[in-house]
Amino acid sequence: MVEEERVAHQIEILVGVEAKILPNGFVDVPEAILPHVQVLGIAEHSFQGKIAELSHALQLSFQHYQKIVPALVWVHPGLKLLKQLQAFKAFQETMKFALNVGAYIEVNLRYNLPPEPFLSQIPTYRLVIGVDAHSINEVKEFGKAILDLENKIAKKDSSRI
Repeated sequence: MVEEERVAHQIEILVGVEAKILPNGFVDVPEAILPHVQVLGIAEHSFQGKIAELSHALQLSFQHYQKIVPALVWVHPGLKLLKQLQAFKAFQETMKFALNVGAYIEVNLRYNLPPEPFLSQIPTYRLVIGVDAHSINEVKEFGKAILDLENKIAKKDSSRI
């Protein structure tokens, strides 16, 4: 059934997981399944620790997994990291590090992340639009926001030519 849908709609299907970052920079995914994963979404939302520890763990994770998984995505970036006012510098450093190792940054429509000042610093080819939908109805609700964001990104790209 999945293969029929893929062919009928001409879409590429990738195997991916969203994983929680742990204090040591690893994620809560068994190492044995990582060779089968094409996209690893690294999430910070349940991290227990200080801002500096989270930033360090994320950087360790980006550096480690970029050698193992074809594509890394920092999902809902800043959801936990930006909870404290003094965290903006740590967020910017972490984002810069992620981009330098080739990670993608999710533009999360549910949480409106990353904040606009940071969004403009991310090259469009490193953006991934995520709705963080938990139902088909939520996907439909985010439809207009996705199109608006795609138009905004297209304008940003055309202004650089």
